[in-house]
Amino acid sequence: MWRIVAVLVVITVTLAVGVTSPLKRDRPVAVHPNRQTHRDTAPPHPHSSLWDTLTHTRNRRQPAAWRSGKFGQLPAAVDNRGVAEGGREREVEAVMEAVMQCKNVPGMAVAVVKGGERWAGGFGVKDTVSGAAVDSGTLFGIGSLTKAFTSALLAMALQHHNRAGARLSWQTLVKEVIGSDLDLTRHLQVNVTLEDILSHRTGIMAADIMAVAGFPANMTRATFLRELRNLPAVLPFRRYWNYNNWIYSLASDVTEYLLGDTWKKLLKERLLAPLGMGDSAVLWEDVNVTSPRMARPYQRIRGSQMEVDKSLFDLRQGKASGSLAVSADDMTRWMDFLLSGGLLPSGARLLDSQLLQDMMTPHIPVKGGYKDVPVGDTFSGYGFGWFLGTYRDKAKVTHTGGWFGYESIVTLFPDDDVGVYVTTNGPGTDAGSDAFRAITYLLSDMALGYSPWLNQTTACALGAERGREERRRSKDRGGDPGDMQGQVRKKDDRIQHPHRMTGTYSNPLFGEVVISRTADHYGLGLSFQRLQGFLMPGLTDWTFEVMYTGTTAFYSQADFDVARSTLSFSDLHTTDGQYRSLVLRAPPPNDFDRLRFTRLEESR
Repeated sequence: MWRIVAVLVVITVTLAVGVTSPLKRDRPVAVHPNRQTHRDTAPPHPHSSLWDTLTHTRNRRQPAAWRSGKFGQLPAAVDNRGVAEGGREREVEAVMEAVMQCKNVPGMAVAVVKGGERWAGGFGVKDTVSGAAVDSGTLFGIGSLTKAFTSALLAMALQHHNRAGARLSWQTLVKEVIGSDLDLTRHLQVNVTLEDILSHRTGIMAADIMAVAGFPANMTRATFLRELRNLPAVLPFRRYWNYNNWIYSLASDVTEYLLGDTWKKLLKERLLAPLGMGDSAVLWEDVNVTSPRMARPYQRIRGSQMEVDKSLFDLRQGKASGSLAVSADDMTRWMDFLLSGGLLPSGARLLDSQLLQDMMTPHIPVKGGYKDVPVGDTFSGYGFGWFLGTYRDKAKVTHTGGWFGYESIVTLFPDDDVGVYVTTNGPGTDAGSDAFRAITYLLSDMALGYSPWLNQTTACALGAERGREERRRSKDRGGDPGDMQGQVRKKDDRIQHPHRMTGTYSNPLFGEVVISRTADHYGLGLSFQRLQGFLMPGLTDWTFEVMYTGTTAFYSQADFDVARSTLSFSDLHTTDGQYRSLVLRAPPPNDFDRLRFTRLEESR
């Protein structure tokens, strides 16, 4: 689910792994030699000083190397004196508020770091019922932004062992650490490295539908690692970028094996606590989305804002890929740590700068960009939990994270010592990603010294053309998905030979799918862990679209998104006339995901 592909950009991935990027492999993370004397160690500034942070011109360290590999001069500081006096700070806030309204965003938190100055604040509400306001301490689920924390923690594990004389690197084979406890396909088992799993280049099927369905409740981590062999390859190894949350989460297992404790405990003690990130928590295990500390997540379905059920945040097997909940206050500390090259607020080094640089270096090309950005916003590669590219021809390091209503983005400009973070708690559609993109562009322009190319009107228009296209596709596919359930109940649309399909189908990794007759006997229902729904006839006698209902209705009924998963039956047995297997296919853009299940003997 993590929505990274849909949120980012239509991406074309090239074949070669070696690629030149705005952030070269030999580019150092430049740190001011006396950085600690310039470091702002106080808490982030209050809401009223956003303008001070955006217009701050002091740089706490020397500029990073340019693409030529030589050191150059920073661009001349933009003189913003008098701008705030003209009410521009209020104009920035007005754009934020306008975007929230036009994109149906209930609440939003923002953080900005520039040259050691830090600011965090909140807008809107974290609970639409109580009206409780978002502030800089409100927790939001950050989805795939968790990945950078996981890769940093693994880097610390490598650092720890190498200081003791070990020879571990990103090229270390996963099997050398985990051993026989992990069972992948034979080729991967022998060849996959830490670099491969962190840069999404294994070619293994993503199986993102499992983020919605959930793995079987009784599945242990040991069982999960053994059954990963049931994830098939869909692309050639190391030739394509293929986002995979479950394979990425193996980084947490490697870390646990190396440091001898749980990922969560290590993350808190070795990374979050030293950085002063006391608000941050692991969803489901430390904090529930209904907690007063959290912004509640909302998903827009057929024009209404619906609160997302808390059960969907039990990540279990994928927590190292997307389970962190972080406040804007804490995110300023994280961005400051990254921009500093791995230093603590005291000036002491927590993480080797070369390891940090490795995380922010492209390890596989990812080409693409946003066509609706006139000043240029492009991508060139993927590191370890980071996309690399340019904005306004400036090198950027960025990632998005989406998780059932939550949408977040972090963007760093290392050469300019600037970081921007935006997070929202709805509406869980592409409008949410348009909202955080608009605010990111606005704040990045201000912090980098440019006149913003977005205002209240143009910010709300961002992504509008895609929305119109989605509405056209929705109409072509049959209009409002809310009407589909009624269509299934028509007698002339009844499913032919339902007895051939009813029964229980199983997969050792994914669990069990139960196909049963609906109460009116005209259709077939589906039960697959958290996913509940029914099959819609009309494709073929053995292939159906799936309409999900209940707590996971958003998976097929979110606004302007009626691309549904399909279910196909196969292997019809001539003796008893029953199908022996089924394939559940995820909706676009994840339709590479085809989960195969086999009928259990007792259900024949």
